[in-house]
Amino acid sequence: MIKKRAKQLVTFCENYAPWHKKLADLVAEVDFISIHTYPVWEYKNIHEALEYTKQNFFSVADIYPDKLVVITEAGWATNSNGRGINPSNVSEENQQIYYNDLMDWT
Repeated sequence: MIKKRAKQLVTFCENYAPWHKKLADLVAEVDFISIHTYPVWEYKNIHEALEYTKQNFFSVADIYPDKLVVITEAGWATNSNGRGINPSNVSEENQQIYYNDLMDWT
């Protein structure tokens, strides 16, 4: 019996911003583009989060319309060390809101 081997796909995971220019030469080498998006780390509140995630996604997808773009990392913090994320902006409730919004959109 001959087993058929699954095709292996190649990607590179990075924040959405480097795909704008820094990683442009890499696009031809990957099967799809993997982006990370964490709006809470970019000083967005929960009410801005999904729209900001969409902006991140489309800012890459619009540059490379012939390449699949996949969000491979996204999330919302539940705690803050006080450096980079406003402690009043993180909670399990906000994490659940962001997760639900992201799943509904995707």
